[in-house]
Amino acid sequence: MLTLIALAFVIAFVLAFRKASKMREKPRRKNENILLVIAHPDDEAMFFVPAIKALRETNQLFCLCLSNGNFAGLGKIREKELEKSCSYLAFKEAPTVVDDPRLQDGMQQKWPAEVITEHINKFFKAHSSLEFQTILSFDSKGISSHPNHISTHFGCISAVKGTAKNLLFLQTFNIVRKYSSFVDILWQREEDECYTTFDPRDSVNSLACHYSQFVWFRKLFIGFSSYTFVNSLKAH
Repeated sequence: MLTLIALAFVIAFVLAFRKASKMREKPRRKNENILLVIAHPDDEAMFFVPAIKALRETNQLFCLCLSNGNFAGLGKIREKELEKSCSYLAFKEAPTVVDDPRLQDGMQQKWPAEVITEHINKFFKAHSSLEFQTILSFDSKGISSHPNHISTHFGCISAVKGTAKNLLFLQTFNIVRKYSSFVDILWQREEDECYTTFDPRDSVNSLACHYSQFVWFRKLFIGFSSYTFVNSLKAH
């Protein structure tokens, strides 16, 4: 039985590796300034690392975090943790972290799209010497159905309305795919913009920068989550 499981694992790995290699042959984004918009410190580590690793090779990445994750009163600590994580992941500069009473961390908190738009526009104004081509964020299901993630999605849509900026959203998949590790690569559609990695160390090390959040269930998440190994992005 163990032999069959091991054989199935090897076959899945080989097939996933071959498909990932084929997807990596597709043309990639180049010479763009890309803004990653997240809701909480640690979102970048838990969900976006494969895309970050690939995009940073030929583009400049910036991070805007719409809250400091102060649900448990650790906001200032979590701001420093995010700064360490973004440094580790080679963002162009330290993250911009918003601490706005209208955008507070919480499962019961629905954030107004116009407030999110206000802070995104404020970021662009502070970086007026740069032209940003793309915003990367959550899709309408927010990966984990967190209302802050979902609000972030709609705030990004509002922010780019009437502009030429591109929107890319990380796709949410069902729970089986979500916890299928690298096997999820086999289910990806080749026409989508997919970024893959078979090395989970950057996800682990990035999340470890968030030491206040580096608890056992997040470690398990990194081990089994497909978002550790593949990001499928959808243009709006």
